[in-house]
Amino acid sequence: MRKKRAEKGEKQTLREKIADGFEASKEIVLDVPKIVMIGNCEAVIENYKGISEYTPQRIVLEANPRSIRIAGENLEIRSVTQEMIFVAGVIDSMGFVKEG
Repeated sequence: MRKKRAEKGEKQTLREKIADGFEASKEIVLDVPKIVMIGNCEAVIENYKGISEYTPQRIVLEANPRSIRIAGENLEIRSVTQEMIFVAGVIDSMGFVKEG
């Protein structure tokens, strides 16, 4: 990450420096989501804030700093905890959106 930022001329934030220094999980220190996709049929999202929309065609999760929009067919939430959500179905797209 440092190399990519250096190439772009961007500075690391204090939180990023702390995460690097302590070798901590960046998603926890930076309060950002961690997304793991398995093909286009499953997604696990950690460190989300809440669910703002849930239909078989679209799921919108509140996260920091932007919402996560998952679009597809036959989408369903298979498992949900306070820290993690597991989505299954045919995922056509996933992206970050600024709501409001």
